Amino acid sequence: MIAYPGLAVDYPSSDQYKLVSISKLAENYNLFYKLHVLSSERSVLWHEIQLRSNTFSDFVVGSPPVYWRNFLYWFRVDGSVLAFDTKREQAVILDRPEFVDQFDSIYGKILIGHDIHDIWLGVAQGLLSLVCIFKKCIVIAAYDYNMTGENVIIGYAVSVTGCRHQKLKDGYSGSSC
Repeated sequence: MIAYPGLAVDYPSSDQYKLVSISKLAENYNLFYKLHVLSSERSVLWHEIQLRSNTFSDFVVGSPPVYWRNFLYWFRVDGSVLAFDTKREQAVILDRPEFVDQFDSIYGKILIGHDIHDIWLGVAQGLLSLVCIFKKCIVIAAYDYNMTGENVIIGYAVSVTGCRHQKLKDGYSGSSC
């Protein structure tokens, strides 16, 4: 069964492709991710990669994976992102930016769930971006990530009712929205 499929093609620089699907792996009452990879570069059709993490979360329905700079990104229901490096064939979980949580208590929870309409994951201005729409504020987080473990997140909060905006950093402790 192909669940949560993602397609990686580096056209026009390459005619190579990878099809990646993700399924659940149950082991001793714990759930993990199993990534199934079909590559035009290998003679073996499918091979599997396991990702064990402290938390298991389903993926958001209606939010297709994003392919950007040799990575496939899936948006998880808890607001974090599963990132798969298509060159190294390694996967990691990117945590939800901490500063986004502050706006939850002030402006109402974002509807993180299986089918959401007030949050978006995609590429903008050359960066993987997370856009969260609250009642009075829009928060934009841009990930600058590489597999060395560095994860720099820059954020902006824009007031819907006025024209004030504020640049944020991960771990931000105030709001002007």
